[in-house]
Amino acid sequence: MGKQNIVLLLDTSGSMSNEARTMKKTMMTVVSKMQEGDTVSLITYSSEDHTIFQGLTINKHSIETIIE
Repeated sequence: MGKQNIVLLLDTSGSMSNEARTMKKTMMTVVSKMQEGDTVSLITYSSEDHTIFQGLTINKHSIETIIE
């Protein structure tokens, strides 16, 4: 399989506040299955969208950034 480019879009509106733990766990599961060289972007939305990171290449250092 070729390199993956994953975009995580998370609903951070008030109605999802009870789901924060589940969202974080799901995000970590997806990222943990990615291979070195894959890319990932994280965008959150509520009343506006915010790009947290875009096109972050997976390596041992980027995993630490994502966890933070």
